[in-house]
Amino acid sequence: MSSPTQQSRRCIPISNRFCCFGKYYVIASTSLAGSKLEPDQLAKILSLANPEDIRILLGKGICIPLVFQEGDYVMDNAIVILGDLTEEEEAEWIGRICGYLKIDCGKLLFVAGGGEPDDWKDALLGKFPDGEVYCFDVIDVSPGDYLVEIYAYVSSLTVADHFTVAYNYSEDRREMEKWFRNTRPDQPLPKWIEAYGNWNSLTIQEELVDYIIRLSLLTSTPTFPQIPKLVPSINWCGKFDFRHPKLCPLGISRSKVLGK
Repeated sequence: MSSPTQQSRRCIPISNRFCCFGKYYVIASTSLAGSKLEPDQLAKILSLANPEDIRILLGKGICIPLVFQEGDYVMDNAIVILGDLTEEEEAEWIGRICGYLKIDCGKLLFVAGGGEPDDWKDALLGKFPDGEVYCFDVIDVSPGDYLVEIYAYVSSLTVADHFTVAYNYSEDRREMEKWFRNTRPDQPLPKWIEAYGNWNSLTIQEELVDYIIRLSLLTSTPTFPQIPKLVPSINWCGKFDFRHPKLCPLGISRSKVLGK
Protein backbone atom coordinates (compact mmCIF):
# COMPACT_ATOMS: atom_id res chain seq x y z
CA MET A 1 0.00 0.00 0.00
CA SER A 2 1.23 3.52 -0.75
CA SER A 3 2.56 5.61 2.10
CA PRO A 4 0.56 8.55 3.46
CA THR A 5 2.04 12.01 2.90
CA GLN A 6 2.58 14.56 5.65
CA GLN A 7 -0.41 16.91 5.96
CA SER A 8 -1.51 19.51 8.45
CA ARG A 9 -4.11 18.24 10.89
CA ARG A 10 -7.73 19.33 10.59
CA CYS A 11 -10.62 18.08 12.76
CA ILE A 12 -14.13 18.51 11.38
CA PRO A 13 -17.35 17.19 12.96
CA ILE A 14 -20.09 15.90 10.72
CA SER A 15 -22.81 18.55 10.64
CA ASN A 16 -25.34 18.37 13.45
CA ARG A 17 -28.01 18.68 10.76
CA PHE A 18 -26.97 15.35 9.23
CA CYS A 19 -29.28 12.55 10.35
CA CYS A 20 -29.30 8.85 9.49
CA PHE A 21 -32.57 7.08 10.28
CA GLY A 22 -31.13 3.60 9.99
CA LYS A 23 -27.92 1.59 10.17
CA TYR A 24 -26.56 2.24 6.65
CA TYR A 25 -24.01 4.93 5.75
CA VAL A 26 -22.01 5.54 2.58
CA ILE A 27 -18.75 7.52 2.47
CA ALA A 28 -17.78 8.72 -1.01
CA SER A 29 -16.86 11.82 -3.02
CA THR A 30 -19.24 14.01 -4.99
CA SER A 31 -17.41 12.96 -8.18
CA LEU A 32 -17.73 9.25 -7.30
CA ALA A 33 -14.02 8.92 -8.13
CA GLY A 34 -14.66 10.09 -11.69
CA SER A 35 -16.51 6.84 -12.38
CA LYS A 36 -19.37 8.54 -14.28
CA LEU A 37 -21.85 6.35 -12.44
CA GLU A 38 -25.34 7.82 -12.49
CA PRO A 39 -27.19 8.15 -9.15
CA ASP A 40 -29.72 5.48 -10.07
CA GLN A 41 -26.93 3.09 -11.11
CA LEU A 42 -25.05 3.49 -7.84
CA ALA A 43 -28.22 3.22 -5.78
CA LYS A 44 -29.10 -0.01 -7.57
CA ILE A 45 -25.65 -1.51 -7.01
CA LEU A 46 -25.80 -0.66 -3.31
CA SER A 47 -29.35 -1.99 -2.95
CA LEU A 48 -28.68 -5.30 -4.72
CA ALA A 49 -25.36 -5.61 -2.84
CA ASN A 50 -23.79 -8.25 -5.05
CA PRO A 51 -20.45 -8.88 -3.29
CA GLU A 52 -18.38 -8.66 -6.48
CA ASP A 53 -19.98 -5.33 -7.42
CA ILE A 54 -19.40 -3.96 -3.91
CA ARG A 55 -15.76 -5.04 -4.06
CA ILE A 56 -15.36 -3.17 -7.36
CA LEU A 57 -16.71 0.01 -5.73
CA LEU A 58 -14.26 -0.45 -2.86
CA GLY A 59 -11.28 -1.31 -5.06
CA LYS A 60 -11.75 1.72 -7.31
CA GLY A 61 -12.18 4.10 -4.38
CA ILE A 62 -15.72 5.03 -5.47
CA CYS A 63 -17.35 4.63 -2.06
CA ILE A 64 -17.27 2.78 1.25
CA PRO A 65 -20.72 1.41 2.19
CA LEU A 66 -21.00 0.84 5.95
CA VAL A 67 -23.53 -1.12 7.96
CA PHE A 68 -23.81 -1.25 11.76
CA GLN A 69 -25.36 -3.77 14.12
CA GLU A 70 -27.44 -1.18 15.92
CA GLY A 71 -30.14 1.15 14.63
CA ASP A 72 -30.47 4.89 14.07
CA TYR A 73 -27.87 7.69 14.35
CA VAL A 74 -24.94 5.36 15.09
CA MET A 75 -22.25 7.45 13.36
CA ASP A 76 -23.97 10.84 13.23
CA ASN A 77 -21.53 12.33 15.78
CA ALA A 78 -18.38 11.17 13.99
CA ILE A 79 -15.38 13.49 13.66
CA VAL A 80 -13.34 13.61 10.45
CA ILE A 81 -9.60 14.01 11.00
CA LEU A 82 -7.27 14.95 8.16
CA GLY A 83 -3.72 14.06 9.17
CA ASP A 84 -2.26 12.18 12.11
CA LEU A 85 -4.03 10.92 15.20
CA THR A 86 -2.78 12.21 18.53
CA GLU A 87 -1.00 9.80 20.87
CA GLU A 88 -4.21 9.56 22.93
CA GLU A 89 -6.43 8.91 19.89
CA GLU A 90 -4.07 6.21 18.66
CA ALA A 91 -3.85 4.54 22.08
CA GLU A 92 -7.59 4.40 22.82
CA TRP A 93 -9.27 3.04 19.70
CA ILE A 94 -10.87 -0.39 20.02
CA GLY A 95 -12.08 -1.17 16.48
CA ARG A 96 -10.95 -0.14 12.99
CA ILE A 97 -12.04 -0.51 9.37
CA CYS A 98 -9.62 0.56 6.60
CA GLY A 99 -10.59 1.50 3.06
CA TYR A 100 -9.69 3.72 0.13
CA LEU A 101 -11.36 6.71 -1.52
CA LYS A 102 -10.42 8.63 -4.65
CA ILE A 103 -11.53 12.20 -3.88
CA ASP A 104 -10.34 13.93 -7.04
CA CYS A 105 -13.01 16.63 -6.65
CA GLY A 106 -11.98 17.61 -3.12
CA LYS A 107 -15.48 16.97 -1.76
CA LEU A 108 -15.88 14.24 0.88
CA LEU A 109 -19.47 13.01 0.99
CA PHE A 110 -21.56 11.21 3.62
CA VAL A 111 -24.92 9.77 2.58
CA ALA A 112 -27.43 8.21 4.97
CA GLY A 113 -28.98 4.99 3.70
CA GLY A 114 -27.48 5.10 0.24
CA GLY A 115 -30.20 3.22 -1.61
CA GLU A 116 -32.39 6.05 -2.94
CA PRO A 117 -31.53 7.62 -6.34
CA ASP A 118 -33.11 10.97 -5.43
CA ASP A 119 -30.94 11.20 -2.32
CA TRP A 120 -27.84 10.62 -4.43
CA LYS A 121 -28.91 13.20 -7.01
CA ASP A 122 -29.22 15.90 -4.36
CA ALA A 123 -26.06 14.81 -2.56
CA LEU A 124 -23.87 14.78 -5.66
CA LEU A 125 -25.10 18.27 -6.56
CA GLY A 126 -24.74 19.52 -2.99
CA LYS A 127 -28.41 20.45 -3.09
CA PHE A 128 -29.31 20.64 0.59
CA PRO A 129 -33.06 20.41 1.26
CA ASP A 130 -35.02 22.87 3.31
CA GLY A 131 -35.67 21.79 6.88
CA GLU A 132 -33.85 21.08 10.09
CA VAL A 133 -32.10 17.85 9.04
CA TYR A 134 -30.78 16.30 5.85
CA CYS A 135 -29.53 12.91 4.71
CA PHE A 136 -26.08 13.90 3.47
CA ASP A 137 -23.13 16.10 4.35
CA VAL A 138 -20.17 17.42 2.34
CA ILE A 139 -16.72 18.30 3.71
CA ASP A 140 -13.99 20.08 1.72
CA VAL A 141 -10.63 18.28 1.54
CA SER A 142 -7.56 18.51 -0.68
CA PRO A 143 -8.10 16.58 -3.93
CA GLY A 144 -6.32 13.23 -4.02
CA ASP A 145 -6.32 9.55 -3.11
CA TYR A 146 -6.93 8.77 0.56
CA LEU A 147 -6.48 5.98 3.03
CA VAL A 148 -9.71 6.04 5.07
CA GLU A 149 -9.72 4.60 8.59
CA ILE A 150 -12.92 4.39 10.64
CA TYR A 151 -12.04 4.12 14.34
CA ALA A 152 -14.51 3.07 17.05
CA TYR A 153 -13.95 4.21 20.64
CA VAL A 154 -15.36 3.11 24.00
CA SER A 155 -18.43 5.38 23.85
CA SER A 156 -19.55 3.89 20.50
CA LEU A 157 -22.27 1.32 19.98
CA THR A 158 -19.80 -0.73 17.94
CA VAL A 159 -17.56 -1.19 20.98
CA ALA A 160 -20.51 -1.80 23.31
CA ASP A 161 -21.63 -4.66 21.08
CA HIS A 162 -18.07 -6.00 20.82
CA PHE A 163 -17.60 -6.01 24.60
CA THR A 164 -20.89 -7.85 25.03
CA VAL A 165 -20.06 -10.54 22.47
CA ALA A 166 -16.32 -10.92 23.09
CA TYR A 167 -16.21 -10.61 26.88
CA ASN A 168 -19.82 -11.14 27.94
CA TYR A 169 -19.69 -7.76 29.66
CA SER A 170 -23.34 -7.09 28.82
CA GLU A 171 -24.65 -4.20 30.94
CA ASP A 172 -22.72 -5.22 34.04
CA ARG A 173 -19.98 -2.69 34.57
CA ARG A 174 -18.11 -4.64 37.25
CA GLU A 175 -15.80 -6.28 34.72
CA MET A 176 -15.09 -2.91 33.16
CA GLU A 177 -14.28 -1.48 36.57
CA LYS A 178 -11.93 -4.40 37.24
CA TRP A 179 -10.10 -3.76 33.95
CA PHE A 180 -9.76 -0.09 34.87
CA ARG A 181 -8.62 -0.67 38.47
CA ASN A 182 -6.05 -3.26 37.36
CA THR A 183 -4.46 -0.98 34.76
CA ARG A 184 -5.03 2.50 36.21
CA PRO A 185 -4.95 2.16 40.01
CA ASP A 186 -5.84 5.22 42.11
CA GLN A 187 -7.38 7.09 39.16
CA PRO A 188 -11.04 8.19 39.23
CA LEU A 189 -13.51 6.05 37.32
CA PRO A 190 -14.02 7.53 33.82
CA LYS A 191 -17.39 8.82 32.67
CA TRP A 192 -17.92 6.10 30.06
CA ILE A 193 -17.72 3.35 32.69
CA GLU A 194 -20.08 5.24 35.00
CA ALA A 195 -22.58 5.30 32.12
CA TYR A 196 -21.83 1.74 30.99
CA GLY A 197 -24.93 0.00 29.66
CA ASN A 198 -26.69 3.28 28.84
CA TRP A 199 -25.10 3.75 25.42
CA ASN A 200 -27.67 6.30 24.27
CA SER A 201 -26.81 8.55 27.18
CA LEU A 202 -26.60 12.21 26.16
CA THR A 203 -23.52 12.47 28.34
CA ILE A 204 -21.73 9.84 26.28
CA GLN A 205 -23.00 11.02 22.91
CA GLU A 206 -22.30 14.72 23.42
CA GLU A 207 -19.09 14.76 25.44
CA LEU A 208 -17.04 11.77 24.28
CA VAL A 209 -15.73 10.77 20.87
CA ASP A 210 -17.46 7.66 19.53
CA TYR A 211 -16.11 7.44 15.96
CA ILE A 212 -13.19 9.10 14.19
CA ILE A 213 -12.89 8.93 10.41
CA ARG A 214 -9.25 9.58 9.56
CA LEU A 215 -8.20 10.54 6.03
CA SER A 216 -4.55 10.29 5.02
CA LEU A 217 -3.37 11.51 1.59
CA LEU A 218 -1.54 8.81 -0.35
CA THR A 219 1.44 9.27 -2.63
CA SER A 220 -0.11 7.10 -5.35
CA THR A 221 -3.09 4.86 -6.01
CA PRO A 222 -2.87 2.07 -3.40
CA THR A 223 -2.87 -1.65 -3.99
CA PHE A 224 -4.56 -3.23 -0.97
CA PRO A 225 -3.81 -6.86 -0.12
CA GLN A 226 -7.49 -7.07 0.75
CA ILE A 227 -10.44 -4.71 0.76
CA PRO A 228 -12.58 -4.15 3.87
CA LYS A 229 -14.38 -7.27 5.03
CA LEU A 230 -18.04 -7.54 4.08
CA VAL A 231 -20.83 -8.54 6.46
CA PRO A 232 -22.28 -11.85 5.18
CA SER A 233 -25.73 -11.63 3.53
CA ILE A 234 -25.67 -7.80 3.64
CA ASN A 235 -22.39 -7.46 1.70
CA TRP A 236 -21.58 -3.99 3.04
CA CYS A 237 -18.56 -3.15 5.20
CA GLY A 238 -19.13 -3.55 8.91
CA LYS A 239 -16.58 -6.04 10.22
CA PHE A 240 -14.22 -4.06 12.44
CA ASP A 241 -10.80 -5.35 13.40
CA PHE A 242 -10.75 -5.18 17.21
CA ARG A 243 -7.98 -4.97 19.77
CA HIS A 244 -7.83 -4.89 23.57
CA PRO A 245 -5.54 -2.05 24.73
CA LYS A 246 -3.17 -2.79 27.59
CA LEU A 247 -4.45 0.27 29.46
CA CYS A 248 -8.19 0.63 29.96
CA PRO A 249 -9.29 3.67 27.92
CA LEU A 250 -10.28 6.88 29.68
CA GLY A 251 -12.53 8.09 26.88
CA ILE A 252 -11.67 11.07 24.69
CA SER A 253 -13.35 14.45 25.01
CA ARG A 254 -14.95 15.77 21.80
CA SER A 255 -14.11 19.32 22.79
CA LYS A 256 -10.44 18.38 23.18
CA VAL A 257 -10.30 16.83 19.70
CA LEU A 258 -12.11 19.81 18.16
CA GLY A 259 -10.01 22.32 20.06
CA LYS A 260 -12.95 23.93 21.85
